[in-house]
Amino acid sequence: MNSQEGYMGFSVGHSYCTATISSEKINEMLSSDAPPHMTIWECIKDFFFGTGQKEALSCLHKLCNPAPSLNDKEIRSCFFRLKELASPGYQQRFIHDFSEESSTGSLGSLYLKDDNGDVLLYIDMNEGPCNYTILGRTFIFNTSQIPHSQQKCETSTPDLSIIFQESESQSRSDSILWLKDGCYSVLYGKVEFNLNFNGFYQSVLSFITSMQQGENFSLWQNEEQETYLSAMVNKAIDTHSNENQVKLSKQVKEGVFNHVQNHLGVHDLRLNSACAQSSIKHSVLTMLNKHEGWGKFINQNTLDRAVKNGITNDMVSVVSDQIFENMFGGKMGLPANWSSRVCFLVKDSIKRSEPSNFIIQ
Repeated sequence: MNSQEGYMGFSVGHSYCTATISSEKINEMLSSDAPPHMTIWECIKDFFFGTGQKEALSCLHKLCNPAPSLNDKEIRSCFFRLKELASPGYQQRFIHDFSEESSTGSLGSLYLKDDNGDVLLYIDMNEGPCNYTILGRTFIFNTSQIPHSQQKCETSTPDLSIIFQESESQSRSDSILWLKDGCYSVLYGKVEFNLNFNGFYQSVLSFITSMQQGENFSLWQNEEQETYLSAMVNKAIDTHSNENQVKLSKQVKEGVFNHVQNHLGVHDLRLNSACAQSSIKHSVLTMLNKHEGWGKFINQNTLDRAVKNGITNDMVSVVSDQIFENMFGGKMGLPANWSSRVCFLVKDSIKRSEPSNFIIQ
């Protein structure tokens, strides 16, 4: 490639024919998640002379449109692969400055400069997961740096902390994009586990739709609105009965369901005391058990199976509630803190019942 005045970008290819990747091309990838376009001539050169332009564009597109699951190893791999594909005169502009080694990998930075000495790509590896900047746009993967609201979730397992972190919505034009948005931070003892909710939600939704295809999915949606809340009421009743060592009569139980139905604040709410298992919770449990990170987190914490089950049940309940709210919250008009309110209404209804309607266990 012949250097041009004011040109910003770099060249790839090791033969007589090379290819140029300009900053304009990179900016196009930053503003659109569409696959990068190559002209017919560029495709011919890449095929016959092995310029490596197609692979280089693929690496850049991956960095310009990262998935929240993109990890440090993949980010570094893209950088060094771009360096390998770069023309000899440009490889020296790929600079890696490692200051020290740590338990999480090398600390320092990686960066690529253009003809004018300006930084095209900068990767920061100084703390936590890699964060990087491309032409002034920064992608943040380190959840500790993300400005967010935190919601502490209710759990029944002692010393278990589950916090849901969520930042404000962003547009593609923002100069800083927060990845790992919508994250559950789980802590038990000294072991921590982070779950990307958005990615997990899509996995659960795909699992459900694979089981409920076509018109069955619409039927499932109608049934699940009734089943999920009904199962929640039944669980709250069982929890109260176990804690107080009593069993509710059929009359009291039906009264609880009527009380929740009339006072939750959801128009035309349908509940059924026969419902005991939500398919959302079943799906969440299935996908969570398949999650390699969750299995590692559970096994590092304790050998006690009862504690493991308790932590898992808490996590399933918390994540399932959020998925149910995402799916049906707007359509049903669920009130704020609806999950806590269901439990409150159950206890409130039981308190109003006559003692003669309880059976001591």
